[in-house]
Amino acid sequence: MFKESNTIELKQEYSKSYLKTVSAFANERDGKIYFGVKDNGEVIGVQNDMDIRLQIENAINDSFSPIPYYSLETQNINDKVIVILSVFKGQSIPYLYKGAAYMRNDTATIIADSFHIREWIKNIDVFDYDSLMARQDNLSFEFLANELKQRLNLQNFNRDTEITLGLFNKENYTNGGVLLADSNNLGIGTDAVKFGKSSSIFIERLRIINKSILSQYKETMNFFDKYYKDYEEITQGERKKRIMIPRDSFREAIANALVHRDYQLNSNIHIEFWDTYVKIISPGGLIEGMTEEKYLNGEVSVLRNKIIANVFLRLGIIENFGTGINRIKQSYAEYEQKPKFIIEDNFITIKLPVINYEKEDKKEIILNKIVEMLEEQDLTRKEIEDVLNLSSSTTKIYLKSLVEQNKIRKIGKGKNTKYSFLLV
Repeated sequence: MFKESNTIELKQEYSKSYLKTVSAFANERDGKIYFGVKDNGEVIGVQNDMDIRLQIENAINDSFSPIPYYSLETQNINDKVIVILSVFKGQSIPYLYKGAAYMRNDTATIIADSFHIREWIKNIDVFDYDSLMARQDNLSFEFLANELKQRLNLQNFNRDTEITLGLFNKENYTNGGVLLADSNNLGIGTDAVKFGKSSSIFIERLRIINKSILSQYKETMNFFDKYYKDYEEITQGERKKRIMIPRDSFREAIANALVHRDYQLNSNIHIEFWDTYVKIISPGGLIEGMTEEKYLNGEVSVLRNKIIANVFLRLGIIENFGTGINRIKQSYAEYEQKPKFIIEDNFITIKLPVINYEKEDKKEIILNKIVEMLEEQDLTRKEIEDVLNLSSSTTKIYLKSLVEQNKIRKIGKGKNTKYSFLLV
C-alpha cells in the first residue's frame, strides 16, 4: 500500500531523523512522511498518535526558521493508527536543519550542494502572502457566506466555493482563507479611536482583533457613520446638505488598507478619528514594482494580496483593481480641501479632511463673482486677480474649476490668455 519515493518517506516509529526530509520537501517539492509504517510498506501503527503529533509540531517549530508550511493528520488502517505529516514547498528557500539544507535523491535524503540551492532560488515562483499555505484548520466562513448570499445570491457555500475563491488549496487553507474566516489566531486587526479636542481625550475606541477582515471593514464603516453623518444647514437663506467627510473616500481608504496592507507585519491598521480629519495608517509600504508616482496615479502593477482583492471585488466593496486612490481624490474634487497621502518604508497614511464649509461658502461666492465678471466681458487671469484681490495660485485653481464645470472657457495661450463666459 505504501512505497517510498522522492515524495514519500516511511517511518516505523518517531525519531528526529525525519527533520532532514522536512527540509528537503520544503526546499524542493510537496511530500509526505508516514509514521507507523515500515520501510517495506507494512502498517504497524503508532502507540499514541496525539503525543507523536505534538512532538512533530514542537520539533519543527523549534528546528526551523522560517518554519515550513505543513499539516498533520491521522488515519486508521485496519484498526491501526498512523500519523501523516504533509510538508509543502515553501518560498523562503533554503529551509535549514542544523545549519544545512537537504534534498531528496530518489528515496534518500542528502545534504544539498550550493549548485542546487542556487537553482532553487533562481527558479522560485513569486507568491502572494495570502496564497501561501496556512497553519490553521477548522475555519468557518459564516460572515463571508452571508455576504455572498446577500450580494451575489450564492445559496450554497462549500469546499468548492472555498477552492474557487482561493481560500483552500491542496490539503490546507491559505493565508487568505485565514484572513477571511470568521476568526483566526493571527493577533492582528484594526484599531480605531475617536479623539476629543486632544490626544489625551478618548471618546470611544474600536478594537477588532482575530476577526474576519470583512468584519473589520463593516464594523469600521459603522464606526465612521456614527461620527461623520451628513447634516443640513441653512446658509444665505437656503437649506443645504452638508457632508463632513465624503463617505466614498473613507470606504475606499479602509478597503485599500485591508486589501493592500502587509499582513506579515505584526501591526494593526490604525485609524484616528478627529473633529477636523480622519487618518488611516496601513502597515506595509509600497510593494516591489510600485513607485510612489504610480500609486498616486492609481496605477496597480502588482497586487500584494490577490485572493483578498478578488473577494472584495466580487462583493462590490472595491470597484476595480487600482481605482481606489483616484476615487478618493474624485470624492473631494468639488472641495478646496484635498486628501493627503504619506508614503513611508513600512506604512502608508491617508488623511481625509473634514469639509470646512465656511471656506467652501466663501469659495462659492468668489466663483460666482468670477462668472458674473466674465458675463460682462472677457478678462485675463491678472485682471481677475486684481479686481478680487486674489493670489495667482488661488485664481488659477478657481479658473480651472470653472473651466472643468463648463461655466467658462479659456481663449488663447500664454500672456494673452483670456477667459470668457460660456453660454450653455
